[in-house]
Amino acid sequence: MDRDQLIDLTRRALKLARDKTTDLTPAEHTVAADTYTSAQRHAEDKSMLLTSPQLVGYSSELPRPGTYGTKTVMGRSILLTRSADNTVRAFDNVCLHRQSRIADGCGAARRLACPYHAWTYDLDGNLVGVPGKEGFPETRSGPAKLTELPAAECAGFLWISLDRDAKSPSAVRNTNCESPIRSRSPCLRMRDLTGKSFTNVPLRLSRSVIKKSSSCFSILV
Repeated sequence: MDRDQLIDLTRRALKLARDKTTDLTPAEHTVAADTYTSAQRHAEDKSMLLTSPQLVGYSSELPRPGTYGTKTVMGRSILLTRSADNTVRAFDNVCLHRQSRIADGCGAARRLACPYHAWTYDLDGNLVGVPGKEGFPETRSGPAKLTELPAAECAGFLWISLDRDAKSPSAVRNTNCESPIRSRSPCLRMRDLTGKSFTNVPLRLSRSVIKKSSSCFSILV
């Protein structure tokens, strides 16, 4: 979508809002019932969402190494961390022991301990502490680690894929990922989105809302 199209659509949307109406098609359109009931379509849609990058937050929510935050994405609890090398990582927020949530909310910490039996993990997802370890004989091959999900940081936003085998959104690091976003919001300055909080900031002119799953993010335009 180019800039002229974006401006035209914005003007149309504002006019419809003022007139308290909406666009109507010339005639009624019938949607087949299996559009909503087809198990095959449901599976295809779910697969598409699981493998697609999901916008889950702002870079400013993980402002420095050693910070973490949690999100609920499509019903799953996700743990986001910024590790010592400044890399953003994402994990299923589920302890390896009894599947309890490891963390809630956000904060800064070197390690996170599950509140159930205090199994402890570093921000790279490695299991680094097991109280009473003698009661847990080694049954896994290789180091124990939380289930890591593909994650990336681009244009001031945090992105993940819910399918751990999906193509990582980190591929955007090797491309100019800001270009397609800027083309949809020509006045958006990407550098302004990094390291800043937009809580309670008044929006000028209008809001562009990006809606992913159950979360909405307002972008200053």
